[in-house]
Amino acid sequence: MAAEYLLQKSPNYFGFLWDLMIDNYQVCSFTSLEKSILTDSPQIYGGGDIYQSHEEQLELLHRFTSGMHSMSMASALVWPGVVDFSRHRVMLDIGGSSGAHSIGAVLRLPDLQAIVLDFPQVCEVAEGYIVEYRLQERIKTCGANIWNDHWPSADLHFFSNMYHDWPPEKCHFLTAKSFRYLESGGRIVIHEMLCNDDKTGPFAPAAFGMMMMGWTEGKQYSGLELSTMLKEIGFEDIQIHKASGYYSIVTGRKP
Repeated sequence: MAAEYLLQKSPNYFGFLWDLMIDNYQVCSFTSLEKSILTDSPQIYGGGDIYQSHEEQLELLHRFTSGMHSMSMASALVWPGVVDFSRHRVMLDIGGSSGAHSIGAVLRLPDLQAIVLDFPQVCEVAEGYIVEYRLQERIKTCGANIWNDHWPSADLHFFSNMYHDWPPEKCHFLTAKSFRYLESGGRIVIHEMLCNDDKTGPFAPAAFGMMMMGWTEGKQYSGLELSTMLKEIGFEDIQIHKASGYYSIVTGRKP
């Protein structure tokens, strides 16, 4: 296990995430947590907008994207095998960061193509990982603002660690936009650490949610909350499945 996650030559190397945490250790302090609660705002980068900061500061963007790749690669190889996704042809990886989940999906699903949708500067970083895996023919990038810009055509929409970044009204917006852009019969997949329905645990999502209060304006959701959101938008055949480690996927199909 140490070789798998602590050696940089491993594809599942976790060290870049630890680097990101160490660089921003003050965000996890009691003082920062207290301020996050009292002001209802994230404290990362001095309380500024984390994503706006990344657009403006290329080095921060590279370090953050590398950290997300470390966090994502192992689980990216698991969720594509949890449900039968073989009928899908194009996956749109929304806010896809390094492209880790696109890489995992096309490695597990031989007929799948993928598009990483993120800020143009993030896509430049993702292209390096895509080349590293020699998947340039199957994974493309699309530099765009996910909130304001057009989404490319796809029959599978994938969100990982996205919903916990945003409050319910913004998650509702993303879900509705997914429904609008998905092809008929297409499926949405939300990959998150889920709280139980009465929000009493489990410990790992609760602890992660507390830590993320310093980083984002969102929270960890329950499977019930996300399923209800999908149903309200119009998705059908809603399912929840355990994936890798503490992660689960919530899926729904557009009629």
